[in-house]
Amino acid sequence: MADKAGIVELLAEIGNDNLMIQPIDGSLVSMNKRKEYNELAFATEQPFNLSGTEQFGMVVWIDRDELTRAKNKVMSS
Repeated sequence: MADKAGIVELLAEIGNDNLMIQPIDGSLVSMNKRKEYNELAFATEQPFNLSGTEQFGMVVWIDRDELTRAKNKVMSS
């Protein structure tokens, strides 16, 4: 059985120069609570056509405290 690659390995292979981060918090247009889920709509400058967006988008949820810890560690290096 082949080893499963995680998101870290995938993003490392793609490389920082080929990635763009768009925080959802600053892009939210609307938020709606539904009975069984939450609906978030966000705006982006990403071009699209009938096939979809020009680039592939992916949502990754991160604990805010962990993100702050990691950003502080990277900035102090």
